[in-house]
Amino acid sequence: MMPNNCMRYIKSIISLIILPFALLPLMASAQTMFLADSDIEAIPPDFIGVRKLSIRRSGPYVGLQQGKYMLPEFGVEKQWNRVKLRKPITHAGHMGFNYNLQRNVLGYDAGYWLKIGRMDLTFGANLVFRTDFDRNALGLTPVVGFKFWQLHIQTGYHFLTAPARDMETNTFFISLRFVFINDRDWNWSKKQKKKD
Repeated sequence: MMPNNCMRYIKSIISLIILPFALLPLMASAQTMFLADSDIEAIPPDFIGVRKLSIRRSGPYVGLQQGKYMLPEFGVEKQWNRVKLRKPITHAGHMGFNYNLQRNVLGYDAGYWLKIGRMDLTFGANLVFRTDFDRNALGLTPVVGFKFWQLHIQTGYHFLTAPARDMETNTFFISLRFVFINDRDWNWSKKQKKKD
């Protein structure tokens, strides 16, 4: 059992914490409390301009791609992020290469992915080029992934042209990348009023 002094002390701390939250609605409406209804309607809705924050980030990435073969990946990625409370959107484009040391197959990838909301699921596609220095193959790769911080895990399937059937390269794969952000640009823009 606690002594009465401790209970009084705890109650006073709790009341000091709760009191500002109880008075917050009164403080928020203090400006319009003494205005007539016609004056309130005269205040334009854009009295305080709404500003939007967008962030552009870019940097190199390193990763591993595992399919039939394990390949190191290197490249660069640029991300565009619109910061919102509801349904934030992140777009990204990347270019890179990978190399199969065992089979001497070089690959180039250029792609795009999109993340909508806070679920961290990404959807995208890559254009790919593979060569074993005798034959070349082009392809398209739909990818689905999960992004947490700057770690990005993706899985997909390389739909390659006919010469790739004899080439020792990955078709179904999973990859893990880490982006080293070295350039970040913050942009505050004012929301434009819709014209009727």
